[in-house]
Amino acid sequence: MRLRRRGSLLLPLLAGLLVAGCAAAAPEAREAAAPGPETAAPRTVAPEPVPEEPEMLLLASLADGSELAVIDPSRPDVEAVALVPAGAAPWSVGVDPGTGTAYAATAEGLAVIDLAALERRALVPFPHPASGIGYGEYRQGGLGLAVAPDGSRVYTAVAAADGGYYLEVYDAR
Repeated sequence: MRLRRRGSLLLPLLAGLLVAGCAAAAPEAREAAAPGPETAAPRTVAPEPVPEEPEMLLLASLADGSELAVIDPSRPDVEAVALVPAGAAPWSVGVDPGTGTAYAATAEGLAVIDLAALERRALVPFPHPASGIGYGEYRQGGLGLAVAPDGSRVYTAVAAADGGYYLEVYDAR
């Protein structure tokens, strides 16, 4: 009997603690359910604007002629290609995106091309020139070309008439 009495005393005690615990939590639960400034309907956040992609042009040297092909892939085929005179046998091409200037190593010298106007602005002779105009991979004149990342210099590899190979450096500013 004693066990029963203890069990019967513990049951009301546990039930009382359980009810007291629920009653204490009830006001907080009611406050959380009521809409307030913290629980207002979720706001929609506007997506960040997507930056426009810069205009993309492709340049191809027409090494068996004297022009560069400026190709705009966003235009219809008929309008996509513009031919710009560069100089005899253009071989390598580089661009300074900061100024929109293209450079081409030709058999005659370094061609400077304004991509916005689609015209050659200058043809700078090489200090170590070719003996004549030739075409193909092993011709004399400008072969390789690179533009410094900051656009300040242009580097051109030149096969000269004297049989030597030179690195010509141009100040582009």
